[in-house]
Amino acid sequence: MSETEPATKYYIGWDVGGWNCDKNPRSRDAIVVLDAILELVGRPWRGNLRPHINKAATTESWIKVLLQLCTIEPPDGPMTATIAIDTPLGFSSEFVNLVTDRRHCGVVPKGWSANPYLFRRTELFLFQNGLTPLSAIKDMIGSQATKGMHVLAKFAPNVSSCGVW
Repeated sequence: MSETEPATKYYIGWDVGGWNCDKNPRSRDAIVVLDAILELVGRPWRGNLRPHINKAATTESWIKVLLQLCTIEPPDGPMTATIAIDTPLGFSSEFVNLVTDRRHCGVVPKGWSANPYLFRRTELFLFQNGLTPLSAIKDMIGSQATKGMHVLAKFAPNVSSCGVW
């Protein structure tokens, strides 16, 4: 491959399952890969990524594992990958303050849809505009949220902050 040849591009979609999703077939990780022209490549994969997360030591090895799980042979030359992660990747600042500093954020409004401990600002905004988002805490998807956050902390090369936005 010449140095002027462009890198192979992949877009990887990850629907995050719980940490122990091998015990719950309805909550497994799912991976799908698209190429540079947004066409499906390989085969979609379902299972538990936990053992692969633990085994991979670098970002490059992590991406290669995801491709191989989808029956795609990683290219010999340069490659780029963008991963879309379907899970909350953080908790509200009020919740983080509550569990780390034990500071109360003030009066908690009546009704769960305005509770700043349960929902991030983005989710509160969605409620105010007629939508019903899920909460990592209230809707029991904290396992998926922490799994996605763990992967970002381990494999994202330029993390300035993990878990609180």
